[in-house]
Amino acid sequence: MNRLNFNITNFQKLLILILIPSLITGPLLPEVISFFLCTIFLIKFYINPDYKYFNKKIFIFYFLFLITLILSSIFSNYVKLSLGTSLFYFRFILFALAISFFLNSNIKFLKYFLLVSGLIITFLSLNIIIQYLFNIDLLGNVPTDKYRYSSFFGSELKAGGFIARLMFLGVLFFIFSNNMKYKNFSIFFYFLINGCAVFLSGERTALFILILNIFIFFLYLKDFRKIIFILFICSPILLGIFIKINPQAKERMYEVTKSEIFDNNRVFIFSEIYQSHYITAYNMFKDKPIIGHGVKSFREACKEDSYKNFYGCATHPHNFYLQFLAEIGLLGVFFLISFYLFFIFRFINNYKLANKNLLNIAKLVLYQTIIVNLFPFMPSGNFFNNWGSINLYIPFALIIFFENFNIKNMKNLVKEFK
Repeated sequence: MNRLNFNITNFQKLLILILIPSLITGPLLPEVISFFLCTIFLIKFYINPDYKYFNKKIFIFYFLFLITLILSSIFSNYVKLSLGTSLFYFRFILFALAISFFLNSNIKFLKYFLLVSGLIITFLSLNIIIQYLFNIDLLGNVPTDKYRYSSFFGSELKAGGFIARLMFLGVLFFIFSNNMKYKNFSIFFYFLINGCAVFLSGERTALFILILNIFIFFLYLKDFRKIIFILFICSPILLGIFIKINPQAKERMYEVTKSEIFDNNRVFIFSEIYQSHYITAYNMFKDKPIIGHGVKSFREACKEDSYKNFYGCATHPHNFYLQFLAEIGLLGVFFLISFYLFFIFRFINNYKLANKNLLNIAKLVLYQTIIVNLFPFMPSGNFFNNWGSINLYIPFALIIFFENFNIKNMKNLVKEFK
C-alpha cells in the first residue's frame, strides 16, 4: 500500500509539474491532466475525507452557482449543448481542490511548481522575441499574422494572454526566494522579457492586464518597487527600438486600435465587431433576463432572426459579464459579481494589514490576479472554455492552499526556497 501511495504521489507531482507547459500544447493535454488530478483527489478524499474546505461559505455559494448553471441549461432552447457544459462544470472546482490538497501535503513541492511555471513562461516570451527578430522561432514556427507573434501557439493568437494571466506564478517564486542570488536582476529580467513578449503578441487586452498587474504590484510589493520603477523608465526606450525594427508593432497597438474605435466619424466600444457582439448579448438578456438562454448558448442564439446583427454572431460575446447576462441572466451575473466583490474585499483587508508577512503578500498577489483577470470593462474569452477555465482556476487553487496555511507552515515553506 505504501508503495502504491508513493507511486500515486509521484504521478501527481508529474501532473502538476507539467500543467503549465501542457497549456502551450492546446486544450487536450491540460484536460487529460485535469481529469487524472480530479480522479486521484476523489479517490483519496473517499478514503480519507476532510470536509474543512467545504464548510466555508464561499464553497456553499459556489455550489449554488453550479445549480444555477444547470437550471439555466434545463430551461434553454439548446438543452443538449448547454447541459453538456453545465453538468460537468464542477470539475474545475475539483481541479482547484486537487492541486490545493496535494500541495498541502507536499509543501516543499510548491517551489518546483512555481519555478518550472516561471521558467516556461519566460521561455515562451523569449521565443516570441526570437520569432519577432528572425521571423521564425526555435521550433521553426513562423508568424501567422503580420501584426502578431504567438510562438508555440501558432495560429491561435493567445500567447500574450497566457503570459499576462499566469506570470504571477513567477512573481510568487521570487517573493519566497529571499536568499536567491541575483534576485533583483532576475525579477527585472522576468518582467522585462514577459512585457516585451506581451507587446509583440499584439493582444491589447493582454497588454492592459500586464500593465494593470505591474501597477498594482508597485503599490504593495516594496521589494519590487525600485525594479518596477526602472522598468517603467526603460519601457519607452524598448518600445522605440521595437518600433524602429518593425513599425508593424506600433501599427497593431496604436493605428489599428485607433481605426477600430474611431471609424467613419463613429465611436465604437473597442471595435465595431466587439460592439456588435455586446448588442447581441444585451438583446438576448432582455428576452430572458432572469435565467438567460443557457450556458454556451450565445453561439446558437445569435443566429436567430430576432438577434441577427451585422458582426454580432460568434461563439461568445467577448466579455464575461455580458456572456453571463445573455446565457445565465441576472442570477448568473449576481454570482459572478459577488465572487468578484469577495476577492476585492479580501484584497483590501489584506492590504490594510500593518504586518505584511509573506503569507499576506502571497494572498495579495493571488487576489489581485483574479481581480484583474475578471475585470469587467475589457474584452475577454469564453468563460466556459475548457482551456481558459483551467487558466482561471489555477490562482483559485493556490488561494485555497494559502487560505488554509499558517505562519508556522510559511516558515517551513520559505526554508524550502533557500
